[in-house]
Formats: sequence, structure tokens, C-alpha cells
Amino acid sequence: MRKEIGENITVSKKDEETVVKIHSSLEGWQEISLTVWVGLWTVLGVGIFYYVLSGKFGSDQNVFFAVYLAFWFYFEYHALRSLLFKKFGYELVKINNSKLLYKRNLWGMGKIRHYTLKNIPTFTKVEHDRKSFSGAYAKSFWTIANERIYFDYLDAKGLLGMHLNDRDTAELLQLLNRELKRRR
Repeated sequence: MRKEIGENITVSKKDEETVVKIHSSLEGWQEISLTVWVGLWTVLGVGIFYYVLSGKFGSDQNVFFAVYLAFWFYFEYHALRSLLFKKFGYELVKINNSKLLYKRNLWGMGKIRHYTLKNIPTFTKVEHDRKSFSGAYAKSFWTIANERIYFDYLDAKGLLGMHLNDRDTAELLQLLNRELKRRR
């Protein structure tokens, strides 16, 4: 059986396993903005790197630009990773009779997190504080964040459902809680 929730969520059930794929899509202007930003950022960093290697700066300037390039590389990595994940990646949730498996999948890569169902009390909607910096930052389209569903697991918290709208979040939350109740 295959079912869709909104435009970004696909649910399929076979045998005793439920598989949920959550795609994090970008609107047209968001994808263009992020692509242009990553492109310009890359050109800027490569240009600075070229000048540092060519020896056109003094030793004091080389230290400054080495530190600059360290920060540049950090933001380059995160921006490129975000763009690629939004374009080609998805969240994968598999629920069988004893476990929930969660993976942020990009071209088959990503760490699989294993959760035992008996240690998950319930799935709950994440409420972001609208006045907090972290809440506003997480909702930004260029981040890999803004998970909308969480669950307590032993001493930790599990998060899933990035950048979902309220309707899709409610439907997915209902499905996950129904699956959790059915498999106990």
C-alpha cells in the first residue's frame, strides 16, 4: 500500500514494515537564492585561496586569510550540504514491530539511528518560540533543521519532519502515533 501526505511525504506499507519518506523541498526562488549564494561564496573562497598560495600577501596577511579561509570552509560546507540535501536528500523513517529506524539520506549516505519502540512514549509536535533566535534560525529555508515532530527516548530526544507545514505535520503525527500504538 502506498499513500501520500501532502506533496513531500510518501508512506508505504509492506509486510510488517511502514516506510515514510519525507522530502525537504525548496520553492523556486529559494533554490535559486541558495544556489547563487553557494556559487558566489565558492568563487570568493577559491579566489582568496589562490592569492594566499601565490604568495602575494605578507606574513601578517597570510595569518588573517588563513583564519578567514577556515571560517569560509565551515560556511561553504554547511551551505553546500544544505543545498544538496534540499535538492537530492530526504528523511527516511522505517517502523517495524520492534524498532524505529531514522536516517537523513543523501545519495544513500547518512547515519541510521535505531530506536526501540517500547522506549518511545508518544510522538509530539514541536512548538518553536517565535521570539527566540534559535526558533527563527531553524525555520530558515537554508538550514537543515526545523524538525516539527519529536519524541522522548530514554534520556534523549528524537527529532524528525524537517520543514513540514502544519497540515502535513498533523497527518504525519497521527500516522506515527497510530503505528506506535498498533505495534505495542
